[in-house]
Amino acid sequence: MLLRLIWMTLCALVVAAVAACGGGDGERPEDTPSPTPKVIPTARPDGQFTMCVQALRGAEQYQAEAMQRLGDALAEVQTDGRWPRYFPAGGEPVVDAGCPQEPAAPRSNFVEEPGYYRVHAFVVQQLPFNALFAQESVRTETGAGVEETAGMFVTPADLCDQGKLVQMLKTAVKFDHTLNPTPTPGAGETAPPSATPCF
Repeated sequence: MLLRLIWMTLCALVVAAVAACGGGDGERPEDTPSPTPKVIPTARPDGQFTMCVQALRGAEQYQAEAMQRLGDALAEVQTDGRWPRYFPAGGEPVVDAGCPQEPAAPRSNFVEEPGYYRVHAFVVQQLPFNALFAQESVRTETGAGVEETAGMFVTPADLCDQGKLVQMLKTAVKFDHTLNPTPTPGAGETAPPSATPCF
């Protein structure tokens, strides 16, 4: 009888300990919040620049580097006198890691309404086709497509060339084809270095 009482007491202690630890099957304690997935707005903000950056197809290790270097290039694009005309909202540009879509095949991605991001930048080891392409197009009444969202393929080598990234971004946002003159360093001056060393 005494042994049975001891056995029942031990069993009760074990059950209480398992319950206090949240169970033995990987369940979360009730006070631990579950991670909340990022929700991307569906409506594109008027007059504001929005871009997503996604490294893929064997270039995933360059994601953080791409965010840094494209961010540096975008900061330079913002100094262009045409920026306020194209993005009059005046808010900070949105640059997010990860894109909601895969790169669009040429001349195929027609949509009713363009998505949240104006520019999709994809970092890849090798260019599958043109470096700049239409990620999303909206059909006109005549059936032709008008590009509403730009796609960019960026290679690791491109990430080492800020001037090229700046030009790609200017083309992606459809700045006028007449380029602003690029200031050249004077005597004894050097071009400003990149924010991080090139790999």
